[in-house]
Amino acid sequence: MPADSAGATRRTALAVALAVAGSPAACRKTQDVPVAVDAGSNAPAADAGVVQSASAVVGPRCGPEDTSVAMDEARGADVEIGDAVPTANAYALGAVHRTAQGRVAAVMQISRALDTGSSPDASGEPARWLDLAPTLGDAPPPLLVPRPGSPGADLVAAAYLRGGGGIDRGAARNLALYAISSASWAGAPPQPFLIVPQQHDDSLAFDLAFAGSSGVVVWDEGAAPSRGVIRALALEGEAGLAVAHDISPPESDAELPKIEPDGSGFVAMWIARRPEPTRPFDAAEPEVPGETRSFGWLESVRLDARGAVAGPVRALTAASGHVSAYDVVAIASPEHALVVVARDDGESVDGSGGALVRVRIVDDLPESPVEYQSDGLGRGAPAFVEGSGSFLAWVGPAEQARLLSLDRSGAPLGPPSAEDTLNDARPLRVLGGPATAGASARLLVAASTGTGAALRVVVCRRP
Repeated sequence: MPADSAGATRRTALAVALAVAGSPAACRKTQDVPVAVDAGSNAPAADAGVVQSASAVVGPRCGPEDTSVAMDEARGADVEIGDAVPTANAYALGAVHRTAQGRVAAVMQISRALDTGSSPDASGEPARWLDLAPTLGDAPPPLLVPRPGSPGADLVAAAYLRGGGGIDRGAARNLALYAISSASWAGAPPQPFLIVPQQHDDSLAFDLAFAGSSGVVVWDEGAAPSRGVIRALALEGEAGLAVAHDISPPESDAELPKIEPDGSGFVAMWIARRPEPTRPFDAAEPEVPGETRSFGWLESVRLDARGAVAGPVRALTAASGHVSAYDVVAIASPEHALVVVARDDGESVDGSGGALVRVRIVDDLPESPVEYQSDGLGRGAPAFVEGSGSFLAWVGPAEQARLLSLDRSGAPLGPPSAEDTLNDARPLRVLGGPATAGASARLLVAASTGTGAALRVVVCRRP
């Protein structure tokens, strides 16, 4: 997968806190498992000719490297670290830290000396911090998105403002967009170039993507007590175009949107839900508190460069499934495509169990869903780890990390591995030069320290 694609740098904006452990695993050649879909649905039929490998999860392939990343001690406690985005000579990371004013959204920058195995500590280049503004108490770290071809700005940071950031937008919740450039680190903190007001609800889910000078931001809102809707706002340069509009269909109860560039436009996706039919009380069933169980599946739609719907809504997974989380990445070789991995809880109980389902979208058409090999799921969402190579990380049984090495098409190179080194940690980026078969991969990892977060490097053997 491409090292620096926009999609590869925007791992989920929903699971950024280190309280949810990321995971890891590497491999040898294996087959995918077809997933049955509803007859009559517009989700693609599975390929019955594909069978599952009998290989089990293998032992650990990763170990710690003696490389440290110095963090400002004043900000080292109670820190949450988001995703890592490469720029010309550094890695930028979204972060939230606590001050006397409360939680503050920030951008952290570390040297790309890490790519060669040199410690920023040893080279005299500790992490640099750029505070943006106070953020909401439960907001994730800023989402950082490269903006190709934009003069004077390496990337855009998107973060929620606490109290509107001094901007009166009524009762709306405000998402601020900032242009981050090399000059941003030398002067006063950058000011938002755009404020996107959103309706208050229980969700803080949003995503942002750019294709040239055009961009689209998407988020979910409550359209009714029992229905969510996905909204979009097109961007051109540093201005919003027209007004926000709905992109999910009226019949969908939609949440957790993501968006990726797709040639001249974009592909947006989300989780759609509908309640399961009510069943008569069965004394044999355990009484479990919680929400009414519902079906959950992935839907997608193509948007043009101005964020307008430009194609039909497509089901990516079975409408009888129970998708609860997912991640997506763009790949450019051998053809432009998107690879989506979804967590389907199936008949899981208390947050464990279920399966990981992969769907490739090529030319706006989803391929047959297939299941990644696993030995079960723990809590949390799956996440792609991109850079000079590609991995899929998740949490397995007993909250132990899993890591799966992927080829350039998103297919597994072998069975997943169990990685204690990555427990209570989240892989952020594959460091270093071009990937070679059998070589080791160096992963930048955000680890929980009990009082905050730390950055470290682990080395993982490739298949």
